[in-house]
Amino acid sequence: MPLATLTLAECPLLRPADKLVIDDYNRVAELNARLRTQYPVLAEDLTKAEAELANQRGKLIRDAYRVGFLGTTGAGKSTTFNNILGVGKDDSPACAGQGDATTSAVTRLRPSKDGKNSLQLRYLTPVQYRQKRAAICGAVKVGAAKDDAELLVELDAHRAAVHAGKADGLQKDIDSLALTLRSYQSHKSYVREPAFSESKEYVDRFNLLNHNPIDLPPGQPPPPPKPSALYLLREAEIHFGMNSNAVPFPRELEMIDLPGLGSQGAVDSLLTLDFLADLDGALIFLRADQLSDANAEEILKKLKPIFDGRWSKRIWIIATKFDGLADEHLPPATRSWFDALSDFLARHQLPEGNVTVVCNVLYKDLTFGRDNHAPDVLRVINLKRSRTAAVFARYPKYSAAIDAVYDDGGIARLRTLLTQTLAVQVGQEVVAAVRLRLADLETGLVRMEQLEQRRQKMGAQEFAHAQTCRTEVYRHLIELTRRPVAFESATAKLAEGLVQVLEKSTPMDILRELPLPGLADDFATTSNALEKQFKVLLEVEVLHSMYGLVAERLKVLPEVAAAKQPTVFKAWEHFQDDDLAETASWRQRLPTFRDDVLFVRLTRPGVDAYGFGAAEYRALVEEKIRQVSEQTAHLVRCQVRSRLQTIEQELAALIRQPAAP
Repeated sequence: MPLATLTLAECPLLRPADKLVIDDYNRVAELNARLRTQYPVLAEDLTKAEAELANQRGKLIRDAYRVGFLGTTGAGKSTTFNNILGVGKDDSPACAGQGDATTSAVTRLRPSKDGKNSLQLRYLTPVQYRQKRAAICGAVKVGAAKDDAELLVELDAHRAAVHAGKADGLQKDIDSLALTLRSYQSHKSYVREPAFSESKEYVDRFNLLNHNPIDLPPGQPPPPPKPSALYLLREAEIHFGMNSNAVPFPRELEMIDLPGLGSQGAVDSLLTLDFLADLDGALIFLRADQLSDANAEEILKKLKPIFDGRWSKRIWIIATKFDGLADEHLPPATRSWFDALSDFLARHQLPEGNVTVVCNVLYKDLTFGRDNHAPDVLRVINLKRSRTAAVFARYPKYSAAIDAVYDDGGIARLRTLLTQTLAVQVGQEVVAAVRLRLADLETGLVRMEQLEQRRQKMGAQEFAHAQTCRTEVYRHLIELTRRPVAFESATAKLAEGLVQVLEKSTPMDILRELPLPGLADDFATTSNALEKQFKVLLEVEVLHSMYGLVAERLKVLPEVAAAKQPTVFKAWEHFQDDDLAETASWRQRLPTFRDDVLFVRLTRPGVDAYGFGAAEYRALVEEKIRQVSEQTAHLVRCQVRSRLQTIEQELAALIRQPAAP
């Protein structure tokens, strides 16, 4: 159904200067409503447009921007959040851990309107439960189609097989799925539509929302978990009171504390990754000594398309536990921590100013005087200060972040980001992203009307030609899906060209003489050479090859205008020119040969390399070449299919037969 227009008063986060986005929304909504009235034949397509329009409306009328606290287990997300607020354990809304995962539920954190603490639990809907069940089944590698009783029997057998080393999987995932199934059997009434929610006592928040009870005596293992409605929890919402000791927190921000990745099997990761699409911004927490983290890489990979390529003001890196950096991470080391950090930011196209460095231990000891660690920590920090001073001439933008650590553990700087900067920047980016999406919707609706007007005026011959073109384009789409010959050929040619670069690199007899740091240096040189040749081969062996194959088949089609071009073939040439451009947005998803993870642990002093040498290094680079080649050809294949789909959908609209009245 058509959506009502919006007013600025209905959008509490928008400023008077944002009225243009309201005008954009209303113009698109009115266009959609007019087309529905004027062209009943477009009803199905307009319903899809209305769903996206409703999605954009939701972003405009929300009362808080959602910023996720993301990162790996033990990175200090919850501890840092409590320190930002300036509250002690009794008042803290987030439970701080001691190395293992603590947060077990998506927790929304907001300042309360009445100054009181409150806790609300919201449970899964039936659709969400089925999605969670299927996702955990996928992680455990069991079929989701079976009923619960059959699955529980299979899980017992699967658990025994994993324990005996006869099957893949994690015991934690198996146990989590079994608990989810049994919890559903015992508490099915909690899973309903609309979602069921209930209030709980704020003092019980940690025991309700974390993996293990917090009041266990030291050294005592947690009791075996039992089926509970908490395994059917979708999210928790905590409204924390701003007492006299707390730092004022902007009400236009909602912080989402998400389960850490990488500890409690796949379940926590599934919860977190599933929630990313709801975020407007993200703080990604990394231990300072573990910048090369596969889980953080996965988070960034997922966030970039969600933020539509505009993430420089929506993603910040929080490097925690700065006191844990070892001597080899600091200058005058050949490659210091600052070099690794710069590489990380460059790889993910993030500005150097998007980094805040934190030492929570120093902050707590200086602020609360607990455990008398401050003198020891200060000695470590002062040593690092003397070692890092010279680096600022090379990386001046890091000086403020490091100086902030020396002042109070970096918390004041991070607090300023959250209370003064983040809401403004995220708000600007959200409005800009909504305007871009509304512009795309408007363009699509205008094109929809043009095609329908053209269809109504089409003669028999043009109709027949459009049918022929649509049939051929559709056939090419099916063929590209089922028999990707060009894809396989492009993969092989790309890999072959890259292997030639590797063969011209350092000979094996020299590599065998190199220590691990030497192999690391060789990899830096070789990866740069591979990256350079990759760009050349991408044009010649992949793009021209795959686009050219389709072009040859479209060249012989009848002349039917498509995609604002006079013929289908001309439309394809236009798409090809766009996608060959260096600035094409799809190129942001291309793989790279740069890899900070490969040597980061092997080259640390005292680390056992487990026989890793020249042969193993060369085999890893060859495997990297195969992966990059396959990923690249697959990405181009998807782009080709997307372009063909655009043409096919236009042609299908031209030959649409209105339903009988």
